[in-house]
Amino acid sequence: MKRVIGIGGIFFKASDPEKLAAWYKKHLGFDVEDWGGVRFQENAGADLQPKRQSHIVWSPFEADTEYSSPATNHS
Repeated sequence: MKRVIGIGGIFFKASDPEKLAAWYKKHLGFDVEDWGGVRFQENAGADLQPKRQSHIVWSPFEADTEYSSPATNHS
């Protein structure tokens, strides 16, 4: 049976994504990468290797981005 092994990511808009990412890094220990987000990997640092590895991405975007805008109906 097929099943979900991850949720994809947490994406959101922020007025200053770089500053927000720096805050998460300083106060919560997020390992913010050069591209501005974080990849969380299942069992990272563990000796066990799961059959399937899932990843979750955390990434703030500029407040005016069109990236997560609602789709329009073209029927």
